Amino acid sequence: MKRLDTDWLEDIIDAIDDINSTLSGVNRSAFENDRMRQGAVSHFVMIISEASGNIPETYKRASPMIEWGEIAGIGNRIRHGYFAIRTDVLWNIYELELPALRHTMLQMLAKSGIQRT
Repeated sequence: MKRLDTDWLEDIIDAIDDINSTLSGVNRSAFENDRMRQGAVSHFVMIISEASGNIPETYKRASPMIEWGEIAGIGNRIRHGYFAIRTDVLWNIYELELPALRHTMLQMLAKSGIQRT
């Protein structure tokens, strides 16, 4: 089944929402001591990474403030270096990067005629 360009955007939003749900009500210290949550967040970050690699270049050029190479690269670092994943890096992604990425994905969807909150 061929996927639409917007399917990749929706996958990213869904994965971000899943991370937000996973970490809702959890502080950094609790996250650092919870391997299940760390595994879930790692999985969702890998989804974001993989989906970002499928977003067309025209979309990426329209959002140069997003570090597309970094997003793609984090998935490889998690897959191949799973034994050395730093929880502080995952937490910083959650806290500092994902809100802006989600906002950008929503804007891209809106430009494609899809409204989502």
